[in-house]
Amino acid sequence: MNELISVIVPVYNSEQYLDRCIKSIINQTYKNLEILLVDDSSTDNSGAICDAFEEKDCRIKVIHKANEGVSSSRNMALDIAGGEFFVFVDSDDYIEKNYILNLYENMSEDIDLVISKAEAYNPDGSLDQYWPHKLDESIVLDTDDMRNMHWRYLHFWVWGVLYRAKLVGSLRFNTDYYVCEDSLFFFSIFKKCRRVKYIKEKLYCYVLYPQSACHGKFDDKKFTEFYAWQDICRLFEETAFYEKFLSNYVLRCFRIYISMLESGLYNDTRGRQLVKEIRKNLKYSMSLEGYPNQYKRDFVLYSVTPLCFHRHILRIQLFYKNVRSKIVRIIKKG
Repeated sequence: MNELISVIVPVYNSEQYLDRCIKSIINQTYKNLEILLVDDSSTDNSGAICDAFEEKDCRIKVIHKANEGVSSSRNMALDIAGGEFFVFVDSDDYIEKNYILNLYENMSEDIDLVISKAEAYNPDGSLDQYWPHKLDESIVLDTDDMRNMHWRYLHFWVWGVLYRAKLVGSLRFNTDYYVCEDSLFFFSIFKKCRRVKYIKEKLYCYVLYPQSACHGKFDDKKFTEFYAWQDICRLFEETAFYEKFLSNYVLRCFRIYISMLESGLYNDTRGRQLVKEIRKNLKYSMSLEGYPNQYKRDFVLYSVTPLCFHRHILRIQLFYKNVRSKIVRIIKKG
């Protein structure tokens, strides 16, 4: 077996990391690749970097398009991808040389997705303990077992996955969402799967950047995570998965709300909407797995007196910061 695999890379203003990303793809031990680089009207040198690689490797096809966001870029690539299987790689990440081969060798006729864990790195190259959950052995999940999958192994992203193209069909990313749009796409496919294989090897290298869509300061685009997770919950409303998805939905509402408060949005009507959802689904947050118990405590406290509790936390943080500064000054004087 040597089937064509499409590698989809959405590109936007990533000239600092793009060379590393593309080289990690063209140097894969699995060679029968179609590499689709979709430049979303980058304003830096990213488009030229893509074009230069296209001239050197006949497997690469570059698409330059109007600036419409990462979902639009991925959708355009899906429309033209010719592989029997495909993977997504973000342009600021990179993959180990056996990544695609390892995923492909674990695919079989009755498996629709092969999912790999990732190593998370800080921008300085140091390893980040982003995923505390470890998988010690590869495992195949049948339909009846899949409800244990995402909260045990915490995979919410489109990268790190080998997809069977015919299963995806006409499904595309929602271009109205800017955060967790990939989670919605992933779970829409996950729901259709017969069997899923989860492998223990960590061959995808995910790099954490503070300016990314998930990690930067709150803005209107980040609030679309709320709507994306509402859609995810609706996907599984009539299934045994539902309560587990609700528990993660509450966690997302909580995180969005904290981000809003930290940005000074104390009276935003969306904040009140989030608190309402936290209160309504509070019992499901008590079944949240894989997270510290302090999350459950904070859910309760924030649902009762959100602003008061947040200001209390801020006072504690300020006190700690002042004490630490005084200690540092004393040590330097000594």
